[in-house]
Amino acid sequence: MMSISKPKTAGAAASYFSTHLREGAAEKGQVEDYYAAEGDPGKWVGGGLERVGLQAGEIRDGEFARVAAGISIGGEKLAQNAGDPDRRAGWDCTFSAPKGVSVVWALADDERRVAVEEAQEKAVHAALRMLEGKAFFARTGRDGEVAQQARLVAATFRHGTSREQDPQLHTHAFVMNLAVRDDGKVSSIDPRQMMRWQKAIGAAYRAELAENLRGLGYQVERDGDAFRVVGVSRAIEAEFSQRRQQITARLQELGLRDAKSSENVALETRRAKAIVGQLELERQWTARAEALGLTPEAAAELRGDEPGRPLELLKAGELLDKLTELDAVVDERKIYQAAAEAAQGAGGIRDATRLAETAKLLAVPLYDHVGGRTLYTTREMLAAEQSVLQIACARAQESAHRLSPQVVEKAITAMQAERSTGGAPFRLRAEQRDAVLALTTNQGATALMVGDAGTGKSTALAAVREAYLSQGFSVIGAALAGKAAAELQAGAGIQSSTIDRLLIDVDGGRTVLNSRTVIVLDEAGMIDSRKMARVSQLARDAGAKLILVGDHKQLQPVGAGATFRHLAAEQPVARLQQIGRQREQWAREAVREMSRGEAEVALSKFIDRGLVRVERTHAAAVRAAADRFVMDRGEVGAERVQAIGATNAQVRDLNSEIRERLKASGEIRDPQEIQVRDGKDPEKPAKLELAQAERIVITRNENRLGLKNGDFATVQWVSRNAVLLRLDRTGETIEVDPRKVAMRHGYAATTHRLQGATVERAIVLGSEHTSREMAYVQASRARGETRWIFSGEKVRKLEESAGVKPGSEQQMIERLRGALDAMSKSQQKASTLDFKVADPAPPSPSHIRSMEESLPQRGEGMAL
Repeated sequence: MMSISKPKTAGAAASYFSTHLREGAAEKGQVEDYYAAEGDPGKWVGGGLERVGLQAGEIRDGEFARVAAGISIGGEKLAQNAGDPDRRAGWDCTFSAPKGVSVVWALADDERRVAVEEAQEKAVHAALRMLEGKAFFARTGRDGEVAQQARLVAATFRHGTSREQDPQLHTHAFVMNLAVRDDGKVSSIDPRQMMRWQKAIGAAYRAELAENLRGLGYQVERDGDAFRVVGVSRAIEAEFSQRRQQITARLQELGLRDAKSSENVALETRRAKAIVGQLELERQWTARAEALGLTPEAAAELRGDEPGRPLELLKAGELLDKLTELDAVVDERKIYQAAAEAAQGAGGIRDATRLAETAKLLAVPLYDHVGGRTLYTTREMLAAEQSVLQIACARAQESAHRLSPQVVEKAITAMQAERSTGGAPFRLRAEQRDAVLALTTNQGATALMVGDAGTGKSTALAAVREAYLSQGFSVIGAALAGKAAAELQAGAGIQSSTIDRLLIDVDGGRTVLNSRTVIVLDEAGMIDSRKMARVSQLARDAGAKLILVGDHKQLQPVGAGATFRHLAAEQPVARLQQIGRQREQWAREAVREMSRGEAEVALSKFIDRGLVRVERTHAAAVRAAADRFVMDRGEVGAERVQAIGATNAQVRDLNSEIRERLKASGEIRDPQEIQVRDGKDPEKPAKLELAQAERIVITRNENRLGLKNGDFATVQWVSRNAVLLRLDRTGETIEVDPRKVAMRHGYAATTHRLQGATVERAIVLGSEHTSREMAYVQASRARGETRWIFSGEKVRKLEESAGVKPGSEQQMIERLRGALDAMSKSQQKASTLDFKVADPAPPSPSHIRSMEESLPQRGEGMAL
């Protein structure tokens, strides 16, 4: 991996150099790493060395501090604040080898150890050349607003141990805040691109290291986006990862996962290394490895006489398809990152570069006028999104599905009479009536209704259904999720299925579409562009009417693209804005403010009513949320309260803490560990501890059992081979074989799982990942109270996102108010329709071949 530290001042950099990176006299006992003191004096690298009076190679006395101060070796001041100990000196970029590499290095003899060290050094230097070629820019122009590509100056230092004295081969590359421009001038670095390219550069480093090790005779295998050395077991990797385990435990306590938080926690939990001699370290490493079955002799045998077998490298088209599964457009950085990850064990940086550049050639370039950059998509994605808009525009004037106002009014009257009970007549609101008329009498063969959360979209659709059925049309519904489809069916009376099921049934002839068919797509704002295009094309080809219903201000599609908001901007739209879900006026106002991205105004309403609290740590916030959940459960009932997390990790923490309280109170008794299906892999079993009266959620459609992905239920009784469930959605009781059903605890759920749900009370665990869309959904789930619980760490993260200077612990609630700009930031999915096509002409096969031939081949040198 590659990590980038916070910028260091010149004074701090000089101290860091002497006490951590390198010390001239190892016998002083100040060096943190034995192998840094005796093995690597440090080396200068980078294309800007000559300009500052340096030569590639060993760092000589006094050079590091002088250059960090912004002064050349010849005495020239290279920066306006040169010599100031508080000037920003640079960034420490650390390249850490996968643990298996450190293990074979630790157990190797001198010859093999040097070979592994050389493989590490070559990989780091190659990665730095990529950083220099792709992500290293000088700040120029007025206020440094212009970025100009430049050459870097960096000092590298190889270390071999972690703070817990585990073997950890890593290299510090201290990148000086000196960007050497083509005109010979030296400017400050613009670090933003370096930070954005961090993952791509890190992946390229790993690919190059894997290739170098393969050349030494080691066999490697892919491990997610990294690689492992074949023959080093997971148990041995875990044994020598004590420092990582410390950091992970602290991150879990704080509820943090990102790289920057990992760095901060590493600094927070660091302690001075004990100075242990080389022989003692090697004795300890050998004993620990032998205890797990890996002797130095066995480790030596992992290196064969011939180069290790390379894995297969993806083709450029496959890489683009993979990249655009979830995103309609990607930038060059993402392409390079994916190419480098694909190259783990299959090639080095040269091969990753060939793959990335060929993928760019195959892609369609798009120009981002706002960001001033080029983005890329596939021709298939571009055609899909354009077809949705083109079909809607072409069918806007079709009149075959337009009904007379008299017919629609009669249908509304019938629907209202059906829903009236006793002495309480049911009436559509005026805007619902207008929406029904617009969808049936005014709009063409593609019709849209946009409704805010809780405005009664399903109720309006019930009248639309009644109107079309009265004239001999068939009305079918579909939604992305099984639960959403079931709720459309329950709320509007429209026979519904998932979109995937609809497409399968149409392709198989089980569902026949024609000009007398009306298709209602619910939660259309969450439908990705490929599915939207497929349904649009089917409706057009059959002459059927397509009604799209949703709210593009709520959660975005999981898949690539987002065409619904473009349709809503281009086509006539029926709108519902009067919120009816929340009982109190202030809560309805807060939901409306959240929908507009006014998070500070909205959440202040909750703060003023005592519905927001901040705990010190994530663990404390989870405990507080669990306490509140149990209290609310006792007041309003187990099925009417829901805890909400932004991530699956938050949900797991909440479910675990809530269950501990229910066990302690005796509400959960005699739980059994049973086998259930895995939600992602239906063939893979999973374990679940379950007892009577527990709340669960179904995580995969089981249509033959009448279970939908997202269904919540209460356990009536449980055995190893059977579980009796009472479904919230229907109230029915159903016995299932748990081994054939994907389920997990359902006291807490993610925001995505709860879009469209309605509960009495909600407890939201705050997160720095909360966007405008997510906050809107979270605030709009409950009819009654919604409470928000944040941790101090999450408030600090929100402050960082909002660019707010952190305050004191005592002002945490007020600090939260000031940090809520982060929750006002939209995370709307990008669409190819947002950008201008820069070059629509596809490259010819000969052009692609010539491009591939011009790129460096495996084993060739290249300048990045």
